[in-house]
Amino acid sequence: MFKNRYIIIFWFVSLTLLLSCSRRDLIELTTFNSCSIVKVNINDVTNTKVNENKLYKVFIYQNDNLIRQKEALSIDTLMLSEGIYDFIIFDESCENFQLFEMNHFSTATGILKYKDVQNKILSTPKQVKFFSINKLDIQNSKLNTIDINLDIIEKSVNYQLMFEGAKESVDKCFVKQKGVAYGVKLSDNTPLYSEDKDICHLFEVSASNKYTNQIELLGVHPVFKEIEIQFEFIDSTVQKTKIDISKIDDSYMYSKKLIISADISYVNTSITAFIKSWILVKDTLKI
Repeated sequence: MFKNRYIIIFWFVSLTLLLSCSRRDLIELTTFNSCSIVKVNINDVTNTKVNENKLYKVFIYQNDNLIRQKEALSIDTLMLSEGIYDFIIFDESCENFQLFEMNHFSTATGILKYKDVQNKILSTPKQVKFFSINKLDIQNSKLNTIDINLDIIEKSVNYQLMFEGAKESVDKCFVKQKGVAYGVKLSDNTPLYSEDKDICHLFEVSASNKYTNQIELLGVHPVFKEIEIQFEFIDSTVQKTKIDISKIDDSYMYSKKLIISADISYVNTSITAFIKSWILVKDTLKI
């Protein structure tokens, strides 16, 4: 009798486990069938060698709200239910660039770090790469594919100083480019500008770099574009001069060379710099 009882208990436990497993499989199958497979192809156009193990940060939004974030390979898949989604894909290997307000697609921003907070000097962006997709319709009845060409968003400007007169009296110069963007709106790549016009990028031009230097930036203000040059002379005196380049269209000045001509002379034994002219040319032009 005891033997029969054990047999009954064994069959009861086995049947319970079988039903439990079947129920779990049914739930997983139902969940899979209610979702769409989204194939993600991330093409980093700045790298000739494809790193299949490189991870990118993917932010997924619905109705402007962040519903998921994950790390994805350059070729990967997502499982999403039918609906309208927004996406931000970000390469975390960049420098001097931080993400903020990522809980909503409309407020997601990237902000440059400060190199010198007190003097309002921003760090220059390096290898900042992201891509946004607005209102992508994901459907179960079709193959959903996201093709992403990830490219560097910062722009470059080359600055060159040319001297006439007593040019041997110049020790070095520092150039401030004011009116620069402090960040960017990730949903549509719109540069963000501060009302504080003194926020700038600062860089040195001297004999060591042939009085030329290229900087990377997120953008220059459409209206306010001021350059401040600080001349440091061999007698330890310093002179600051400002140049208004607001007439240059902001999109036109990128990937160009701004050549500034200055006359260095002695006035009553004091060394003085006078800006004679400036011109914007193609960056390939060598002077």
